This record gives sequence, structure tokens and C-alpha cells, in this order.
Amino acid sequence: MIQYFVGYLCIELGFFLYMLYVQNIYIPKQPVNTYARFENSVELTRDIFRLVDELDGYTMQRLISGFCLETPLSEISIGQCMSLMSWCCFMREWSNLTLDEQADIVCIVKEIQERLSKEGHLLQEDLLIHPAMKHVRHHLEPIIIIHRPLIFYLLFWTFEALFELLWLIPFGFKYNKINKMNYWIKKGINHEAIVIIHGICRGWSFYWKLIHALGHRQTIVLVNYTCIQVNSIPNSQVPDVDEFSETVRCILDHHSLDKITLLGHSYGTFLCTWLLRIIPDRISRVCFVDPLMLTVALYETAYYLFYRKLQTIKDWIYYVFVRSNLPLANVLQRHFVWYNMVLKLDEIPKNIDVCIAYSEQEHLLDPALMHQLVKRGSNDIIYWNKIHHAECIGNDKCVKDIVTWLKTL
Repeated sequence: MIQYFVGYLCIELGFFLYMLYVQNIYIPKQPVNTYARFENSVELTRDIFRLVDELDGYTMQRLISGFCLETPLSEISIGQCMSLMSWCCFMREWSNLTLDEQADIVCIVKEIQERLSKEGHLLQEDLLIHPAMKHVRHHLEPIIIIHRPLIFYLLFWTFEALFELLWLIPFGFKYNKINKMNYWIKKGINHEAIVIIHGICRGWSFYWKLIHALGHRQTIVLVNYTCIQVNSIPNSQVPDVDEFSETVRCILDHHSLDKITLLGHSYGTFLCTWLLRIIPDRISRVCFVDPLMLTVALYETAYYLFYRKLQTIKDWIYYVFVRSNLPLANVLQRHFVWYNMVLKLDEIPKNIDVCIAYSEQEHLLDPALMHQLVKRGSNDIIYWNKIHHAECIGNDKCVKDIVTWLKTL
């Protein structure tokens, strides 16, 4: 018995060393692919300022103070704001910007000063910039992880394998792989497929109620973005905008799916945003559930994800399973570029039907602000009381509401 235990400890030690190797070899020290894929990041930042003007109860003071980790505005200097905008517009430190980029930041900060002065506030007249300045900059900070033993991964992998074997396959799904991205597909009588893109989760077992409620007659495609699953092993494969969108296009072409209904949940709403921008001609309807793509430009989302103090059990669960999870930290701190993720609802083509489904107790943004954001476009709205972020996926009423909209032509 002792020799088995010693053998297990040796395996765990080997896995620990392997994860250290992965962290040092595969995980970038700086953010990658920070170029603005869709819009000029400086102009998009100005668009966010204009959005702040239009939102009731939101001010430039709240935006800048929040992005400076809720530091009182009276303690924020011009230099600190320039450092913040360097990260915001280019995901780099001020000292690493080109002269033209620095000139853009100077203009942006002048605009911030003008907007703050209209609110009766001003930044401190201190132009000093140094790397330790206090503001949101998680892309430039070291990744802090909690090591998960191999048994953690084995339990998750076993559970998901059993789910696929006992539920997905008998339900009619078949496993496929295109361009290093795997997915499940079930052909049904209703040819227009519903393509589901998951959020941060353990796997498709988390979405079983939704999948089952759609029924046997529906063609369903489950697209795996493996790098945001809590049981994934980190590597260099984090598909960017073009890689992901082209792979989905190939999947649709391979199965002769001309038009699709798209459903994205939480982080999956970012990936739906990519598809709406790259292949809008293949999408007839889209449903955003827990729509983070609307909130990511405001400080609350980044603050909650990376800087909020751990006060509740849910905060600790999130910290252990997401924030300190190496593969997820790799995605969120090295491959996530906010200005390629944000979506303005009025940009969606008019011929695409849109549904926004969200919850009253959405902790990533004030519900009152979410109400204003979702009403800015011509879209259907599903709203749930007393439901937290992601809880809707396991709630029978919420699932019924989503499926009802998906099946309404």
C-alpha cells in the first residue's frame, strides 16, 4: 500500500514539474496579439467616453476612479491617467509606446480632463509616470496560480468523458475536429443549426439542460473553445479572432450549414462578437446569454474579475477555479484584448435577429446600467429576477425562456 502511495506522490511531483515547465515555456510574459482587429482602439476609447455621457448614473469620475482600482479622483494624477490610457489603448506601458502613440495618449488625457472639469473635478498636476502606478493592468502583471494536482484534472476528465459517452453520443452527437478545434454535431430535421459557444466552464455537461431542451429534431453544433475550460492543460493554442472565425466557417461549410442561429454564453458572447463581425452572412439570429461583450468596456468587469477583494464564498470559488487557474489566466491575462471583444448593439446588421438574456443579480455590472445597455439596440430582451451570473444555464425556467426564443421563427 505504501509503495502505491509513494508512486502516486512521484506522479504528482512529475505533474507539478511539468506544469512549471508549461508555465515557463508556453505562457507569454507579455500580452500577445494586441493589435486592434476591428476598430481603432483610440477612437473606440473615445466612443466609451461618449457612452458614459449617455448612461444615467454613470460619470467620467466613476470610470477613471474605477479603472484606478476605485482610488478617489482627488488622489489620481495626470501621469497615472496617462499610464492607465497607455494600457487601455495599446496594452503596453507608456515607456514602450511610439511617439505617435504617446501623442494619442496625451490627447486622450486632455479630453478626460475636459470632461472631468465639466463634472467639477480635475486630476492632480503631476506628470510623473512609473510602472508601479495603481490602475487596472492585469495583462501586464505576473500570473499568480494555485497548482491543481493531477487528480483534479483526472476527476474532471472522467466526469466529462462519462457525460459524452452516456448522454451526448446517445442523444445523437458525433465528435469532429477541424483546424485543431474540436466540436460536437447532431443533425436534426430542422436544418438551420443552432451553434452554441460555451463560457468558462468544466465542459458540455454544464449545458446539458439547455441541449436536452432543444430536442432531437434540432440540428445543434457545440463548438469547443478548449482553452477556457477549467480542466484544460495550458499550451500555446489560444485561437485568435481570425483563427476561430475561419474554423467556424470551415465547420459550417463542411456540414453544408448555410445559415445558423448563434448562442453564446458569458465568455462565449465575445466569440459570438467575432463571428458577427467576420461572417455575418452566415448568421440569421443570435442570442447573448450573460452578455459580457456589452460590459467589458466599463471598469466593473475587469475590477470584479481581477481586483475585487475576496469576501464571499462565491468570490473564493471564482478565485480558485478561474483567477488562479493557469490556462484561464493565460487567456484572460495574456490573450484577452478588450477592444477586440466589445460590441455595440447598433453595429449588428439589421437582418439579424438579436436576443439579450441577463439576470437581475448580475455581479459583473450594475443591473441598472445593464438595463440601459441592452435597450440601446433593436433586440428582444429576456430578464430574470433573483438569478446570478451563469445560474440561468441550470435553471429550468431560464432554459425554457431561452429555448422558446430560439425556436420562435
